[in-house]
Amino acid sequence: MRPKPYPDLFNYTFKKLNILPINSLFVGDSIYDFQASKNVKTNFVYAQYGYSKKKINSKYIIKNISELKKYLKNEDNKKLKHY
Repeated sequence: MRPKPYPDLFNYTFKKLNILPINSLFVGDSIYDFQASKNVKTNFVYAQYGYSKKKINSKYIIKNISELKKYLKNEDNKKLKHY
């Protein structure tokens, strides 16, 4: 399998779990994570608290892991159709 930003790992995981990329969230902290999520067309949440200190222009951003719950799918949150 090729490394990120190639979508190989994502495609393998989606196939194994039998889910569509659009129905998933990828939380990452690097430009490679961001590029990989775009290559596979999955939703990306930028974790500002992570390893990389480069700013990433993502629609979804969290400053700590507890903020992730606001992006998890529920009946009130249908906005995650963006990738």
